Amino acid sequence: MLDQTFSAMNLRRISEREKRRGRVRDLHFFESVKMKTEELKQANHDTKEFRRLHPGKYSDDEQAEFNLLKELREEKRRQRDDALLRELDSVSSQINKKDFYVSFTQEEGKRCASHTGFA
Repeated sequence: MLDQTFSAMNLRRISEREKRRGRVRDLHFFESVKMKTEELKQANHDTKEFRRLHPGKYSDDEQAEFNLLKELREEKRRQRDDALLRELDSVSSQINKKDFYVSFTQEEGKRCASHTGFA
């Protein structure tokens, strides 16, 4: 049986599917997630740049520096994921309120449009 609740985790699954399809919508809706994503991109860039500048086997000091960069990158990833989950939890709370509704209308010659709100 599919879990069809509007929980933050289920909204996250939808977000991940959209990302795999090349549609990253959470960056358009959540400024906090966008900022954390930019920080993660910078951490990824820093890691790649270190690899580019240090080809071959690392010295002990270089390995320690690289490990620190990787840890920082993973911390930025966790922060971004936590920010997304907080935002989705907020959305989930709004959706699950009793007075939340979605209405669909279709104008002739146009695709169906949805409107959300509270009664």
